[in-house]
Amino acid sequence: MDLTFDQLPPDKGHGTTVLIVDDEESGRETLRSAVSEVEGAEGVNVLAASSISEAAEIISSTRVHVVLLDKNLGPDESDPCQNGLTFIPEIIQMQPHAQILMVTASQNIQDAVTAIKYGAFGFVCKGCDPELLILQIEKAIAVADMAIENICEERRKQRRSEADGVAGKSRVIKEVMNQAKAFAESNRPVVLLGETGVGKTTIARLIHEHRKKYLKEEKRPFFSINIAALSEELAERELFGNERGAFTDAKELKPGFFELSNNGTLFLDEIGDASPDLQVKLLKVIDEGKFFRLGGSKEIYSKFKLICATHKNLEQMVADGTFREDLYYRISTFKLRVPSLAERKEDIPDIIEASLPKWCQDNNVYITAKDIPEDFIEFLKNTPIKGNIRGVEQYIARLLVLSPRDRDGKPILKNWKTTLELQGKRANETRPRRDVITLDELETLPLDVVGPGFPGLEVFVALMTEHVYADAARKIEGSNAIARELKISPATASIRLRRYQLTKPPKRSHAETVTSPGV
Repeated sequence: MDLTFDQLPPDKGHGTTVLIVDDEESGRETLRSAVSEVEGAEGVNVLAASSISEAAEIISSTRVHVVLLDKNLGPDESDPCQNGLTFIPEIIQMQPHAQILMVTASQNIQDAVTAIKYGAFGFVCKGCDPELLILQIEKAIAVADMAIENICEERRKQRRSEADGVAGKSRVIKEVMNQAKAFAESNRPVVLLGETGVGKTTIARLIHEHRKKYLKEEKRPFFSINIAALSEELAERELFGNERGAFTDAKELKPGFFELSNNGTLFLDEIGDASPDLQVKLLKVIDEGKFFRLGGSKEIYSKFKLICATHKNLEQMVADGTFREDLYYRISTFKLRVPSLAERKEDIPDIIEASLPKWCQDNNVYITAKDIPEDFIEFLKNTPIKGNIRGVEQYIARLLVLSPRDRDGKPILKNWKTTLELQGKRANETRPRRDVITLDELETLPLDVVGPGFPGLEVFVALMTEHVYADAARKIEGSNAIARELKISPATASIRLRRYQLTKPPKRSHAETVTSPGV
């Protein structure tokens, strides 16, 4: 399972993790001994790997501060001669905060230059003065701590941005923000109306965060559940909770969102998709402020700020008899329509700047808003975008994933038009064509690609590379096996498969549970 920065945990009980990558046991022990001498060593956890494959597995699941990387690693099952230098960009791709210290028996100056060029923190020779090695490790840890703090601060800024205001300076969004903050000060329910992808969840968080400030209580919880994503039975379990033995799989007591949201905020997204039976049960809880867990006999009281949202026309549903009139009036004391992106196109640059860190994280690519070409921003402003903000996210994701990369793995966005045009052509291809091209045919048949519309060799090669990975992912199970077949390192295979979204997604709960970070 690929984890984002926020999910990557330091090894349990430790604040700093150092990873030693050396194929020789004696080399690993020497470096382990050096780490044990650094200042604050009692708070440092040491992990070890004997190959790039093992190191990649650790880095993909544990937050690592410093990597002590041997240059000349022995062979493993997929690589006859592993060069640690080639692994540097891949480490940085997976964990940009990690500081890499090359440790090698070679005294080749060019190796040191290459390591630094690839992004290594430093370069030391095996057998050097132990004090020098210890000092370098201490410096690397300090730099990693600073880098992590900077990333965390960016996360905090992003959360504050989401909490303190929706991205944008347009008149319509300012009106929405002002109304949302006013509604937050009342205990009465709020219903958010608007098209899919306009940011109703963000507005719900804004209401919650402003309410915490208004009440001067930072620790009030926020819980969110998407009604449309759940069956009626599962929605009832998630909302009401259950006693042990309430149903076949109920092996332990589980509080529901009604209970957990006490003194906080409960956000019911897509309320228009609630079944008639669930509507009746929701109305009863909202009216009485009490309920029973499934299988329980004890009444539980809960008081929470209720926020509902839907893209459907609830008034029309009431008229059609598909949504209870009494429930509608109960949840709609305050109605707030969230404008579509078409009504606030001038906010697109602010939306991108505020959301880009998360979008980069989702696609395992790291750029800044300054890297987005101005003409691409203008293109978005002048293009009808389906899905509103989610549509913008899709455009950005395509660029992040499909654009050619520089040597450090950073997307080159200057040819964004060509990248999007090619992706569109492939998605909308309707002319008859053969299903597959074999390797023999690829080697012998003449190509007809150069001419008007040719994207340039970099983009063309990037697209062909994606096809090769897609072919491998269809036929072969597991990134290590794919690496062996493609004759590349497992780390490279793992990164590329994530980049092309060819990995199997981790299993997730249907209900999203969010507690306030308090930052």
